[in-house]
Amino acid sequence: MTEAPSIINLPLRLEIKQLEELLNEQLGDSLYTGGRSEEDRRLQMDIRKGGDIKLQIQDGEIQYRIPLEMDIAYDLTLGTARANGTIELDFSTSYQIDEAWHLQTQTDLRDHEWIERPRLQLGVVNLPIGMLSDFVIAKAETTVERTIDQLAARYLALDQKVLEAWNKLHRPIQLSEEHQAWLRVQPLDLQMTPLLANDEVIEATLILKAQPRLFFGEDPGPGQLNPFPSFRYAEAAESNFQLLISSVMTYDNAETLARDAVVGETYSSGRRSVTINALRLRGEGEEVVVEVDASGSYNGTIGLSGIPRYNARRDRLEIDKLDYRLATRNFLHRTAAWLFKSRLKKTIQEQLNEQLTANLSSLHDQLKNELKQRELMPGLELRGDLEQLALNGAKVVGEGVELQVLLQGELKIIASGLTQLKAE
Repeated sequence: MTEAPSIINLPLRLEIKQLEELLNEQLGDSLYTGGRSEEDRRLQMDIRKGGDIKLQIQDGEIQYRIPLEMDIAYDLTLGTARANGTIELDFSTSYQIDEAWHLQTQTDLRDHEWIERPRLQLGVVNLPIGMLSDFVIAKAETTVERTIDQLAARYLALDQKVLEAWNKLHRPIQLSEEHQAWLRVQPLDLQMTPLLANDEVIEATLILKAQPRLFFGEDPGPGQLNPFPSFRYAEAAESNFQLLISSVMTYDNAETLARDAVVGETYSSGRRSVTINALRLRGEGEEVVVEVDASGSYNGTIGLSGIPRYNARRDRLEIDKLDYRLATRNFLHRTAAWLFKSRLKKTIQEQLNEQLTANLSSLHDQLKNELKQRELMPGLELRGDLEQLALNGAKVVGEGVELQVLLQGELKIIASGLTQLKAE
């Protein structure tokens, strides 16, 4: 079966309530304290937030109303004129993502409504403050726009967080310490669905194309770092997938499992018998070579070889047609022909097959459990609902037997770190 790229979903979810809390925290209670200008020191103003900001999503924009309260003092020759006022400002923030995955925001003041229009009064003097009102609106507009831009740059740095996740997914994650199984996702491409929003959340899904590989043995280290792709929108997120993982069961790993079952065993034919003292595995062409050191009625090394096959009918990995190698066969014919009548060859083949199959079955169960819910690294959690985990093929490669494992069902990586709003 040809190994094909896999599609993995990374859902993004940003709660509006979190955004409200952060915006209120960032904006603070006081928006401005001071004079209208350095030259005009007679006028002093205190502009503050009159209540919490509430957000709503409409027509692809974030809209919100900000209530402001103000205290105004103006130093006149006759004394100090004072006034209070209340105004509500309507803002909207649109957003887009550029090719470098940078989230850009555009905040505009759409409307304002005076709840209590301030009037500076001193005795019978009543001074209109139209210009002052314009200044208050302009000051609030500048402060809010700056705060939104800072919030997006600091907490919603999509470009930095997605790049960090992209690099992390090139590193292997240990799935099973017992089986020394490692998963490396190996990203190839990345797209994102358009942002969707309602009154509660802003959502999108990162569509990751990857070439996952399952390794056995020591930490295989990071894969080749593929270039970080430019931002592109994906039309839809695929929720079901067929994931074909090529993995290598190293000879050292398989040898350890087979050795536990074979070494120390005694095989007999009539009055003659041999005990297996050591076992070694290696590859040669398409074959797995098994070498056992024997003692007893025969002392020496016995070589056997066979081809690893996946038996679909029995759903198991087998060393097919294991037989004595030619040099061993010729030597045994001359010195220990009785070994051909023993169950040595058949027993080794059966035990190798049983151990490989038992190990594979145990690994299947282990991986199913590990893939249900597992933290890959801080901010990235894997969640899988797998309907099937089966071996589809096997072949000899330089370092071991390459297996093709088929996973079917649904697999997601929950990227909570990409929408983490709190400062570290």
